[in-house]
Amino acid sequence: MTEMCRFQARLLDLHRYAEITREMIRIEVDKGGVPLMAPKGIVRNILVEQVPTRAANIIKQEILARGGDLATPWMAAEFASETVDVIMTGNLVTLRSTIAKLYRQTVYHLREFADAVQDVLIKTTPGYLPVAREAKRQGVVVEETIDDLYGGRIPLGTGGRARGVPSLVPPCGCPDWDWQWGRRTYLMGVLNLAAATPGPCDRDDGVSAAVARGRQLVAAGADVIGIGGESAELWDDRTSATQAEISQVVPVIRRLRQESPQVLIAVDTWKSAVAAAALEAGAHLINDVSAMRRDPVMRDVAAQYKAPIVVMHGQDSAIYQDLMSDIARSFWSVLDEAAQAGVQAEQVILNAGWGFGKSLQQDLECTRRLRELTSFGRPLLHAPSRGPTADRMPDAGGADDPLGVAAAVTVGIANGADLVRVHDVAATVDAVKVWRAIELGDFL
Repeated sequence: MTEMCRFQARLLDLHRYAEITREMIRIEVDKGGVPLMAPKGIVRNILVEQVPTRAANIIKQEILARGGDLATPWMAAEFASETVDVIMTGNLVTLRSTIAKLYRQTVYHLREFADAVQDVLIKTTPGYLPVAREAKRQGVVVEETIDDLYGGRIPLGTGGRARGVPSLVPPCGCPDWDWQWGRRTYLMGVLNLAAATPGPCDRDDGVSAAVARGRQLVAAGADVIGIGGESAELWDDRTSATQAEISQVVPVIRRLRQESPQVLIAVDTWKSAVAAAALEAGAHLINDVSAMRRDPVMRDVAAQYKAPIVVMHGQDSAIYQDLMSDIARSFWSVLDEAAQAGVQAEQVILNAGWGFGKSLQQDLECTRRLRELTSFGRPLLHAPSRGPTADRMPDAGGADDPLGVAAAVTVGIANGADLVRVHDVAATVDAVKVWRAIELGDFL
């Protein structure tokens, strides 16, 4: 017979600052001790690429002295490469102390390294207290130890703790709009004009049928309606095809704006002319599956209208060196190209591209690791109800199988998705409600 343990112990699966704080308050930790200890319970692993090898070795010494670590390849120890990729590991106390020390260095781009790491923490960790970049604003530096969280590290004059939620400009034409990131998940219902209409959508009967379908999506709980034209070929760039798409999309947008003014409208197109016409007709967002690359003029349209725009990762094959790294590098490049054209980062929504140049296994891995992309500080769109991949889900009943799609949607939301794009809005609404009740205790 096994002897009963004297003490009762159990795992606390807490990952957010607020959760850890509540638990410490529950067991009546001293009020002054909670803000000192809670950050120690939040551990982050941060990948930084192309770090000068000399810098990597210095950083490793600094973070080891504070109880964290820096994973480096063998080339760093032997200086066999000029740059290396590293993984920085530590709790918030360790990371803040290391960042503060690196900000006081002037060699090997250590200050820029600290900027990059702190930027990730600010964008992904609600409650994080940023370190001031200037040493004179960090307060009086005391002992360089793990326990010295606030003893010399309070960044004087900063804007306070990080919100850890993305930012986005208001929808086009809605200057007073307030996005509720972190407090709600937005649902985009798909309005495929080819499937929703009995005939050409520029006729009255076609427009009425499309608008009726749009009203159904709104009634089911859609916050955004994603409207796509019915061109014969997705990448048909003939002038006649573009004009046909405009004539299909614009009348539907105008009618929906009249009949359902509370709902946002996104135009699904990679063509700049279609996007501009749609925005003029009252659309609020652009959803470009080509990430503004098939038609570069799309960047000028987005810049001119200051409209939010979804940019999607996609490629011709499912061959990757490393799935998440390749997706991230693509997004860095897209954001840089957009900035050069005058598109603000705050206009961009990122879509990892479920089913576009990815195998089923890659789609599932990306969904599981979606939170890694929150490092960009941009809202994330998750769209798992696309046929080619949804059809291959285990025991799936097809692309519109509500249970399989709802499961993929829920996991995506739990891993950082701010918007989801689906065909079956009603089933997704229920899934989101259940997730909020479980994860956030929100029963409204």
